[in-house]
Amino acid sequence: ERSRGPPLVARLVGSSVDAAGLRERVASIVDGTNPTTGIEGEASWDESRSIKANLEACLGFDLPSPETTEKADYVSECGICYAHRLPPADDVASGGGGSEDEDGAIPDAMCGNPSCARSYHETCLFEWLHSLPDARVSFDRVFGTCPYCSESLSVRVLSISRGK
Repeated sequence: ERSRGPPLVARLVGSSVDAAGLRERVASIVDGTNPTTGIEGEASWDESRSIKANLEACLGFDLPSPETTEKADYVSECGICYAHRLPPADDVASGGGGSEDEDGAIPDAMCGNPSCARSYHETCLFEWLHSLPDARVSFDRVFGTCPYCSESLSVRVLSISRGK
């Protein structure tokens, strides 16, 4: 029988800014300190609960589950640049790492093939389609194929492409 005790090792993936607080909470659980009260030796992990219920109680939020989320919620990075959020346009031009309050573009174009359904930033998709030798331009759209499944797709022509 597997133990329902606190995890001895837990790996949280994400930026150090976003995951730092969660890493501290998990470390305190492993050390035996209640992450909510900060009192050492006070139980925050109840072995009668499921591991998921314990993690939710200790971390302070509900974990995603198939009943509460869709596949698209998990696959939100761009299929071309593999980033979720692009740097703001003026930040790309300057080559800097702008402030965290600024919002860059998130993937807003998607492959129409239901078995693929990859998400792309409009600028990344424009550059991808524009680089294909068999891409077509008609009025304000560039037409080409998905990099993963070769399904036909298009994006509006962008006057300013992302600097690299």
